[in-house]
Amino acid sequence: MTRTRRPARTRRPARTLGALAAPRRRAGGGAACREVGVSTTIANTIILPVVILAAMAFVQVACVYLAHASALSAAQEGARIAALAEGDPMAAESAAHALLGRGIGVESGTVSVQRGVEVATATVRIVVATPIDIGEATIEVTQSRPVERLTS
Repeated sequence: MTRTRRPARTRRPARTLGALAAPRRRAGGGAACREVGVSTTIANTIILPVVILAAMAFVQVACVYLAHASALSAAQEGARIAALAEGDPMAAESAAHALLGRGIGVESGTVSVQRGVEVATATVRIVVATPIDIGEATIEVTQSRPVERLTS
């Protein structure tokens, strides 16, 4: 019983992105092959700007979301400090400003803290720096906490 060997297979060349985007042209291509090349160029001319615009819009939304998260954490910190039993609204404002200053993409911001008898409220209003200059985005966040009371 003798085994017969199969002939070795030849490997196909790997297909690249260019090979997937445009079909191979045959020798003596004619008008049909030229149309494929032109339609691919037109498609790339239309699709590439759309993809770039979508990426820029994604970055825009991410910057606004990040600024909103910074404003929210600053308002929460201001309300938390103001709600302490010995809480001082000025100390709460400075702590919220310090936290807001560490935020990425925040151009300017104002912090307002009010401490009532039962509730402490912190309001943060910021202007967001956006990579695409389509106007200023203003975000306002308000957080409230009950004031701590010491009873004896």
